[in-house]
Amino acid sequence: MAKIREDFEGVVHVHAKSGTVVLRAGEVIPRGVKVGAHLIHSEQAAEASGEADPNLVGEANDEDVNTAK
Repeated sequence: MAKIREDFEGVVHVHAKSGTVVLRAGEVIPRGVKVGAHLIHSEQAAEASGEADPNLVGEANDEDVNTAK
């Protein structure tokens, strides 16, 4: 599953069918939620170049979103 980049500072608020989700560095992007490629962590790209691949876009299904923290 796609995750928010580990070096991301702060939070990103995304809107899903089940409500607003707040994601921090390293958190899994729920299914059905789309975020910009600049926020996605890619292990293969990170290992090869030391940074995330900007061409990847994460998408998941928000049915698995737990908005209670």
